[in-house]
Amino acid sequence: IEAFQSEEAKNQQFPVKVNFFLQKNMNALIEMARDVEKTRSDIITKYGEPSPDNDEQYIVPDDKIEEAAKELNDLFTLE
Repeated sequence: IEAFQSEEAKNQQFPVKVNFFLQKNMNALIEMARDVEKTRSDIITKYGEPSPDNDEQYIVPDDKIEEAAKELNDLFTLE
């Protein structure tokens, strides 16, 4: 969505159907992107531990990396 709204994209010609779809579904696309980001954040906090140096960063222990990676992969391969 951000790529289509960037200054560079504004100078490009997109098919009318693509522009129409984006305009018509912008709110739904933004909501879906927020859901994906929230789920990604939930997975990180589920498997990770807060970094001692920075409360906003999480470190996933070696024994949980495979589980976290599988959940993240599943999330980003949703169709």
